Amino acid sequence: QQLVVSVRNGIRTWSCESCSFTEYVVNAHQGCHRCPVGATCNGADLVGRVENSTWQADMEKGIYLLTGCPAGHQLINYLEADSAKAFFHDAQLCMPCTVNQYLSP
Repeated sequence: QQLVVSVRNGIRTWSCESCSFTEYVVNAHQGCHRCPVGATCNGADLVGRVENSTWQADMEKGIYLLTGCPAGHQLINYLEADSAKAFFHDAQLCMPCTVNQYLSP
C-alpha cells in the first residue's frame, strides 16, 4: 500500500491505497513503483523472474535494485537504445548469455 495525502477545505487527511498487481512498494511514503521487466510483482512485493537473481531494497529511494544475476546471465539495467547506458529502473533484468557467449570480467 502507498500513503496518500489529500487536502480538502484546508484539512489534510492521510489514507492508504493499494498498489496495482503490476507494481510494488518498499516505502509507503514514496508510493508504488512499476515492476521491472526482470521481476514479477503482486502489488506489495517483487520477486525476480530468474531463479537466484538478487534484488535489494533501497529504502532511501523506495525502489528495488537488481544487484546480482546467476551464472550464465548478465545484469541489464539500462535501455538498449541509450548509448550512455544510464540506469533505468524499469529495464532491470537478468538476461541469459546466448550460445557461444560468455561474461568477461
